[in-house]
Amino acid sequence: MGYQSTFSGAPQVGKSPLRDLATTLQNYATPALNAYADYKGEQITEKTDRDALVKARETEAKSYADAVAKGQLDGTQSPYWQSVYDNIKGKNHGIQFSTQKGLAMNNWINSNIAANSEWEDKDGSLFNEWSTKYDVDYFNTALEKESNFFKKGLNGVVTSANANLSSSYTSFIQQRQKDVLSKNLENVIVDSLENSIFTQSTSYDFQTAGDTPATEEDKKTTTTNITNNFIDTLTTEGANAKLIAGLTGDEFNAIALSAAQSVIEKYAVKGSPDANYDAAFSILNQVKNYKRSNGSNLFNAQTAKDWAELEQELYSESEAHDNLMQVRRSEILSVEFVNDQKNLLVNDMTGGPLAKYDPQAQLKGNFAGDAFNQIMIDYIKETGLDSDDEYDMTRIRTFSNSLRQEIKNYYDIRFGEDIAPFNLGEYKSKKESERIANIPLMFSSYEEAQLQLELFNDDTVKGGAIRDAMELYGIKDPMTFLMQQELLMRKLGWIKGTTTEWPKNISGVI
Repeated sequence: MGYQSTFSGAPQVGKSPLRDLATTLQNYATPALNAYADYKGEQITEKTDRDALVKARETEAKSYADAVAKGQLDGTQSPYWQSVYDNIKGKNHGIQFSTQKGLAMNNWINSNIAANSEWEDKDGSLFNEWSTKYDVDYFNTALEKESNFFKKGLNGVVTSANANLSSSYTSFIQQRQKDVLSKNLENVIVDSLENSIFTQSTSYDFQTAGDTPATEEDKKTTTTNITNNFIDTLTTEGANAKLIAGLTGDEFNAIALSAAQSVIEKYAVKGSPDANYDAAFSILNQVKNYKRSNGSNLFNAQTAKDWAELEQELYSESEAHDNLMQVRRSEILSVEFVNDQKNLLVNDMTGGPLAKYDPQAQLKGNFAGDAFNQIMIDYIKETGLDSDDEYDMTRIRTFSNSLRQEIKNYYDIRFGEDIAPFNLGEYKSKKESERIANIPLMFSSYEEAQLQLELFNDDTVKGGAIRDAMELYGIKDPMTFLMQQELLMRKLGWIKGTTTEWPKNISGVI
């Protein structure tokens, strides 16, 4: 049976102006229209990006939601516009995040060191734990309400910031480990020096000039030396320095010199009674003479120059120290002597610690002691007398005895308001005529003095010799005048014995 087809073939359209127009539109106009549409879409997208970027820079808000809440944006922007805005804000916020986390890292490090000066993070695990927790807390609190577009923009910056902080932390912790190990190494060297210093006494059997047997002090001299403990420490620690602390030879030498210099400075304190320049020189010589098995030492060109200058400075300071200590010894002896004499004077005026307390006697003693102390110290300084010299000390004792009696006499005759600080100005200018002790005798006999005292106690009498003398010499208390006059009467023999009983009811103080 033959195959019978029902397909009638392709339809045939005849040529016409309408067909030509359709062909032209299909071949030329439609691609152009599509291209134009794509172009306009790109223009709209670019305008949206540019507008969102400008607004992101102009507004101070943290994010789009924040800007709307603050009235900086009206909230009508398209979702695409919002995504561009928040993405830019997220990137900008990354700078703030990086700064805040950097400060937080420094605070974290410092708090750990404050709690433990030996704190270390050898493998970085402590930092990773802290950093992860910081990011989680930050994103959960500070960014809780922010859009995903904001977080996406921030995420790249956070990754970069964390990488930079990690690198910075790694460098810091490596240097810290090196510093801690270096400090420990310096402490080891310092301890070896401290434990190496010893004082050696050497005895000599000889006689002094004139065949006089030598004293035990003459037979003995003392020297300060350094044991080999210091040398052994330098050798051992120097070999381990690179392995343990990653130190170069120059760095180890610098640590060893710094340790040695710190101990030298401890002993070379000019003017200190605890100074030991022998020990300082012993350390310096050990450092200078130290040599390794390969012949190298602890110095380079600069440190060799520095230590040469240090040696010269030590020699100069040592001599000045010896001179100063001699002066200090004399000063110390002077102060001790003056204090002893001052205490004698005060006790003489108060009756001593076991005497019944008398406020007036105590006040006199205080003023007298202060005056004596000042005058004696000035005297020793001005005369240049050496308290460590027996001849000079004799002169000091003579002056002290005289001064002590003079000041006691000064206060013995003062009572009431006439008890005042010693007038150093009058004492130094020798204005004896202005002092109460030099008032002349105002009575022809002791009996006349008694009579004048009765007149003084009589309130109806407005004058009298006692009142006149007190007014003339500026005396406030009548007992001051009477005691001064009594001394003069005793010298003339008018009064016998050691005590004069003036009436107890003296009144009329002016």
